[in-house]
Amino acid sequence: MNGSQFSFEMSDSQIANGSSIDFGGCLDFFISQYSNQNTDIKIYNSTFKKCKSQYLGGAISGIRDIITLENVNFIECSSQIGGAIYSIPIIKFTLSDKYFSQNKGYLAANNYNQKKIQLNMLDILEFNQNSNNDTDLFQKTDEYLYPGLTYILRLYITVDGEDYYTFTNQNNFGNLYKYIFKPSNNFISNTPQQLLSINFPFLLWYAQDISFNGKQTAQFESFSIQFVSSFYLDTNQYKIYNGCKEQGMEKIYLNNQKNLQFICKYCQQMKVSYHGVCQNCPTDYFLNCYGNYSELKQFYWRSFYSVNPDDIFYCSNNPQSCSGGSGIGNQLCYEGHIGPQCLDCDINGSYWGERYSMVGFFQCSCLYLIINIQKTKK
Repeated sequence: MNGSQFSFEMSDSQIANGSSIDFGGCLDFFISQYSNQNTDIKIYNSTFKKCKSQYLGGAISGIRDIITLENVNFIECSSQIGGAIYSIPIIKFTLSDKYFSQNKGYLAANNYNQKKIQLNMLDILEFNQNSNNDTDLFQKTDEYLYPGLTYILRLYITVDGEDYYTFTNQNNFGNLYKYIFKPSNNFISNTPQQLLSINFPFLLWYAQDISFNGKQTAQFESFSIQFVSSFYLDTNQYKIYNGCKEQGMEKIYLNNQKNLQFICKYCQQMKVSYHGVCQNCPTDYFLNCYGNYSELKQFYWRSFYSVNPDDIFYCSNNPQSCSGGSGIGNQLCYEGHIGPQCLDCDINGSYWGERYSMVGFFQCSCLYLIINIQKTKK
């Protein structure tokens, strides 16, 4: 080998049971610092058997440019892509099928790839580290990312012109941190317990080292992944906000007065934020609170989102008309009731879609049912 140019020749060899935690279970010709390396590889009268790698090229990976394979057999080799060979960028010759037997590319290309793979950005999701179930583990991001929150960058892979979004235990990729070229302090190397079973390729990112330079937003950092080839992922649409969401979280300044660094933190259990500060939810009025969610008990009513006791009203005239919940105004009323403390009936059907009339002491009944009952009695 000589820097970014090297030659390799092998003949009359039997290689078996080789393995790699990333590329080329038996031979790997990838040298990360030379992304444009030129190779002259010649292999004669040899057999690769039961070679396996974690990602690319079960037997051989990183082939570029000139290669000669004469009477070379690949038997029972496996990888995620290219069960026998992973080549860059394109294998410029046709390999006879007779030299390949029972090789497996768990995601694609059982024997060898026709084109260089592509790593692509799918989206960036907010990672809820406090969750222990899959239903709320990730949340869609809004227009911005926020300091102090952890995000997962979901990737997908293109192999021979086909996009792959679905991954299983057999073709899993997981956290690709170690392949980031010179990662910033914002990328996270350790994979949390909740993500160990995630099969799709991803990166973890935490906004802890952001320079806003007096601006309201900062562009998401550019970076590349060295995954046999160099891949620059498109993150131009994502920006980091110099502040926090007004609802659901609050700004916490770190012990660094010089730079006034801060993080955004969601309001925890029985706390809620509607104006940038987490407030305690009085248990006399609320069943549950977190983030920007607050659930009123039955018999209570409010006209706008607030947890201040002065803004919460007990439905004293008819407690049963106030059903409670996480909404405001009419959303907190029992069916047919509307207005302050749910004391009025929806006589025009403007909210409930049916007309309701007052029956008894602050009771509302559907006018359609009343008319039908009267007709039946006649």
